[in-house]
Amino acid sequence: MSINQELLSQIKPHINGILWLTSSPLREVSEYHETLDYLVDGRLYQFLNKVMINDPEYDSDSFNYFVSQSFGSPFFLIHKKGTIDTKKDLTQIKNLLQSNSEEEELTLMIISASGVNFTKDLKKLGIEAITFT
Repeated sequence: MSINQELLSQIKPHINGILWLTSSPLREVSEYHETLDYLVDGRLYQFLNKVMINDPEYDSDSFNYFVSQSFGSPFFLIHKKGTIDTKKDLTQIKNLLQSNSEEEELTLMIISASGVNFTKDLKKLGIEAITFT
């Protein structure tokens, strides 16, 4: 695998983070793992290495959060296996981004193999959604 230059080129200073939705467990390496690990300074693989030592079959539908810096501001990688609860989960994401940003407008890139049907819900919460496919 290699770094996805197309994805990296889309990361701009106004993007607060990435919401990465997968249908498979986080431990199953995909085409995005290396690039996303790069964006959060190796924290994704550090987490996976620690988890796999304790639980080789790790599979969680809970959120996994990774924070780094991008353009001098906090940058979040938010992973979730499965579906998003548009009421509870999106509000939780908004609170996380808002409490760690001085910007009035929040922007979240979304990577999802199954498509995204909640961009309007994010917009209502004050989060601009950019989908990456």
